[in-house]
Amino acid sequence: MFVITSSAAMTLLSLSASVLAAPQLRARQAAPTQLSLTAQLTLAGSAADRYNILSQDSDFVYDWNEAGASPFANRKTFPALVGAGVAVAYAEMPACSFSAIHIHPRANEIVTIVDGRITDYMIPELGAVNANGSTRVVVNEVSSGMAVLNPQGALHTLYNYECETGKGVAAFSSDDEGITVIAPSLFAAPDDIISEQLGAGVSNDQIDTLRMVIRANSLRVQECQKKCNITTSRH
Repeated sequence: MFVITSSAAMTLLSLSASVLAAPQLRARQAAPTQLSLTAQLTLAGSAADRYNILSQDSDFVYDWNEAGASPFANRKTFPALVGAGVAVAYAEMPACSFSAIHIHPRANEIVTIVDGRITDYMIPELGAVNANGSTRVVVNEVSSGMAVLNPQGALHTLYNYECETGKGVAAFSSDDEGITVIAPSLFAAPDDIISEQLGAGVSNDQIDTLRMVIRANSLRVQECQKKCNITTSRH
């Protein structure tokens, strides 16, 4: 049995008073105002704390109609998604246009078509092959009311071969889906690396030409343009 003497009790009371009087730990203080809203929500101690930070009802709404709104609603552009594990994108594809081949390094993507008809090309990882052993390319034509899956990390692109604008909504399995556009990323490498990857017959001048072509690409399909009587200016 432990017996606390009067002097020991006074010591304990003195220590308790000192602790109560000491400054509280920084972790218990509100996040510094210089932090972005996304950063404050990331550092919040609980989901309830995040609700308190998102004090306006409108914090839970993302409006693509606003001028300058990003097509991607994710943790950076729509902070309410911090901790939700999802992101959304809205896209309108003009007639005879396509998206650059890209990947989403941190998310699966499900694209739902709400208007028009879009063709989705998806190239899975190494080892996914056709019956003849060639690299598999998954091709699907999807129209209004249909959805298509592009798995995390898979190369993919979407084409609108129609004469009308196509509209779609993409849902991601992460609030920070990320995007890597393949061609510009490849040609950001030094010339000698690109030449070795493409073959020794590719000169530096040809590499520079390819870089310019990528930058100037109008992202439109010429055959479709003819069908739809769409003319574009040449630079």
